Parts: sequence; C-alpha cells; structure tokens
Amino acid sequence: MTKSTKLQSEFVRRFNRINSGSQRYVSAPEIDSYLNEALQMFFENRVPLYKTSNLAKQELRILEEKNICFSCQQFDNRSVYFELPENYYKILRAEAFIQCPECPEISANTQEIMNHDVSEILRDPNWIPSYNYAETYYEMAGNKVIIYHNNAFEINRVCIDYLRKPKPIATPSLAYNGSYIDGNGDLISVDSDLELDVERKIADLAVLIASRDLSDFPEFQYKEKKIMQTERIYIS
Repeated sequence: MTKSTKLQSEFVRRFNRINSGSQRYVSAPEIDSYLNEALQMFFENRVPLYKTSNLAKQELRILEEKNICFSCQQFDNRSVYFELPENYYKILRAEAFIQCPECPEISANTQEIMNHDVSEILRDPNWIPSYNYAETYYEMAGNKVIIYHNNAFEINRVCIDYLRKPKPIATPSLAYNGSYIDGNGDLISVDSDLELDVERKIADLAVLIASRDLSDFPEFQYKEKKIMQTERIYIS
C-alpha cells in the first residue's frame, strides 16, 4: 500500500520534470482524478492476465475476495439467482452446493456459460446440469448471477472467489479546506491510499494521461513509448 500523499508527491515530481516549461499548476483534486484514471486503466489491463501471469496475480492479489457465499432466490422454474456486491469486478471461481430428495448436500462444479445457448445446454444430455456428475452452470445478467438446476436438484447456496474493484485514491488533506467535490458530485474529506503495490506504474501512467490532456508535449512521445512497451497498456 502507498500513501496517497506520497503518490501525489511522485506525480508532481514526474510531471514537473516532463513538463518543466509549461508552469502548469495541477491541483490535488485534479491529480487524484489522473491517478484514479491510471489505476482503472492499469487494473482493467491486468485482470485478463490474472490466471495466466504470476506478475499480474501478485499485483492484484490484495483485491481477491475468497469463498464469499450467497443464498439464492428463485429466478424461474429452471434456475435461481443472487446479486453481486457493489465492489465486484470478476468471478474467479464459483461453487454451488446442491441437494436432491434423500440425497446429501454436495459441492458442484459450476462453470460460466460461454458461447453456448442456454436452451441447448439444458436439453443436451452431455451438458445438462446433473447431481450425479456434480455439475451445473451459471450466466451473468447485469448484477445478477443466474445458476441453473433444471429441476434436477436444489441449490442451497453458491460460494465464489472474485476480484473486487480497487478503492479510489483520494487526497483531500492536500486540497483547499481539506476536502473537495469529485466528478461524481460526492464530498471527499478522507484520504484513501493506493492499495496495490504499483506506485511507480500508476504515477507514470497518471503523468502520461495528464500530459495528453494538457497538451504538454516535451518528452511526451518518449514517455508514451516507454510505458507502452513495458506495460502494454493503451490510452485512448
């Protein structure tokens, strides 16, 4: 974890070095905005690599919520559902606990339906949800996770591992009067630190974003090329 005040200092140092001739003052709320845009960009580019890259897993490990269980409600005559928490970003593992009459509760392998038609899966004997094979399926619908039983068993609860969204960076202690209104119209009055141990990467990206927006271009192309090559992160 990196203190948000330290991250602001790192941003200012880097920004002034790259944009030394501009004399452009960037306020604490503006810096927080750039830092959060950089954090979101970094996070969204790292998540797809989480299961295949040891580096990405190490960088995002603090955001993993493990074995969080939900009771389910009936969705239709073939399925149940639960609602995801507000901080949810991506399911890493899902496990349904199922039961049938006169059968004990067991844990079922629960896979996401990808590139398949639900109706086909529920008709195909090779894919149909099964208590005997301890297997079922889920799909995403907005903030709901729908799990299919197809009247073959009951689903008592579902437990998941998921990646949550990183908490926003905030440094109102450096702002005028110790608070500010952010882009969502919320009053920010308490500092919030960077959770991920990627201080340098977030500061570099934030400076690049600020330089892009403020049209301060000395060394901009060099800095852009360096970050793109090392991080494979793209700014639109």
